[in-house]
Amino acid sequence: MTNFTEILNKYKDYFIFLVLIIISMAMLNFGNTNKISGFRLFLISQIVALQDIAPFLANSSSIEAENEALREYNLQLSDELIKNRKAIAENDRLRGIIGFQETYDKDIIPAEVNGFSQYNFKMYLSISVGKKDGIERNMPVRTDAGLVGTVILTSENYSIVESLKNRDTKIAAQVLRTSVYGLIEWEGGEEYLLTNIPNSYDVEVGDLITTSNYSNRYPEGIPIGEISYMNKSKNSLFLDIRVKPYVNYNSLTQVFVVKELPNIEMDSLIRQLEKRLNINN
Repeated sequence: MTNFTEILNKYKDYFIFLVLIIISMAMLNFGNTNKISGFRLFLISQIVALQDIAPFLANSSSIEAENEALREYNLQLSDELIKNRKAIAENDRLRGIIGFQETYDKDIIPAEVNGFSQYNFKMYLSISVGKKDGIERNMPVRTDAGLVGTVILTSENYSIVESLKNRDTKIAAQVLRTSVYGLIEWEGGEEYLLTNIPNSYDVEVGDLITTSNYSNRYPEGIPIGEISYMNKSKNSLFLDIRVKPYVNYNSLTQVFVVKELPNIEMDSLIRQLEKRLNINN
């Protein structure tokens, strides 16, 4: 008897639950009251709801797998989109290069830019052509947009170009619209200075600046940039002019070496003059 009492106390919750289930089933089967009918309807509706949810619960793992596959597919689409955009940009660049090569009237050699270096306010470029390609020191370098600089060193397969971003830069230039002559200089920053142009000369913001025929270093007519700022100074006889370059060094990947060298005789005279002036100073 004691054992039965201990078992009953230990499992009383289960016994009570079992009794309630038996009573409920009996009421559902034999009861006719509205309350019993309502309770029966409630149980049936919950069973139907569970039946609707059951397939979802059963397929949750497969849905998660499908979501993972969709995420991977979206990643692939994103990669393909980036590749396509790069291909479009490269095609546009190549079309520009081919068009420039076909229309430019001088012998040019295309080259890839391998890298940049800066030293003491001077920017240099290394390019992928050298002596075996016919490159020589002092040949001009440009893009389809404008002037980049000059070849200063060559090896068999590579060359070094001194860019216009150089504190020693002094390029004979002209305002294309009015043939006004001046000097392009660089003192740092993203823009050049156009100097030696008197206040009374016809110069406007937006004017195109090119190399001039006064230069022995560069062929005439290579674009340099356009005037972005101009001011008449009360303390100077010359205009304060800034030029925005056409060449963007931050995105420079392709250049052309112009197979043209300075006039040796004229270059010799200029060097003699510079030497004489230095001696006198």
